[in-house]
Amino acid sequence: MVVVTLFWSIRSWQARKNLLVVASYIFYGAWNPPFAALLFGTTAMDFWLAVKWPKPEINTQDARWLVASVLHESEHARVL
Repeated sequence: MVVVTLFWSIRSWQARKNLLVVASYIFYGAWNPPFAALLFGTTAMDFWLAVKWPKPEINTQDARWLVASVLHESEHARVL
């Protein structure tokens, strides 16, 4: 209930997203601390891959980044 109230009291979409990410880390960390570490690692890897991903044109290097992201996510899905 606290997160919902805070979410709707914040106007900035960026701040809302940050609130949800932090609340998720706290929730999953309280439930299962190793899972919070896994969640953080997955978030960091996805963010890094998104930053590295070239924008408009697609070439073979782009496909490599996509494959790396999918393989990374599939590894984490197997752990769960």
